[in-house]
Amino acid sequence: MFSKTDSTFTPRFKFFVNLPTCPPALLHTWVTNFESMTQSLSVENENLWTMRLHGLHIQNFQSASNLITFFYKKVNFLEERLGTLETEQDELNEKICELESQVKNLEAQIAAVKKEEKQNLFERKRKQNTENDDGIPKIPKNEDDASKSDE
Repeated sequence: MFSKTDSTFTPRFKFFVNLPTCPPALLHTWVTNFESMTQSLSVENENLWTMRLHGLHIQNFQSASNLITFFYKKVNFLEERLGTLETEQDELNEKICELESQVKNLEAQIAAVKKEEKQNLFERKRKQNTENDDGIPKIPKNEDDASKSDE
């Protein structure tokens, strides 16, 4: 953003900034890094207010007031957006719970259908072994087959 040779870049020393002449990129950095910024207002005398933001001093009360107002609006917007996102998250969690219960119901239905199909297959095999194509019971060919069918 700023080079080390730039006259506005002084990492070790605090300097005074007038907001109307403040580079937009620097102001954007302040806004996007708002949570990490430190804010403190102090009255140095009746006409001079100082606001600290990352070691930067703003001497103009109106500029400081505008910046504070801007930050409060930004914070309020972010809080509202957070509330909206939390509400959306709650709604999505409810939908997820509903879908999970539907999945469990479908899994139970699938298990019941598989069990029924298995039972039907068993019944068909048993009928094939004990009945002719006409539905007439088969007559065992010898006594061993008769004793097996009785069991």
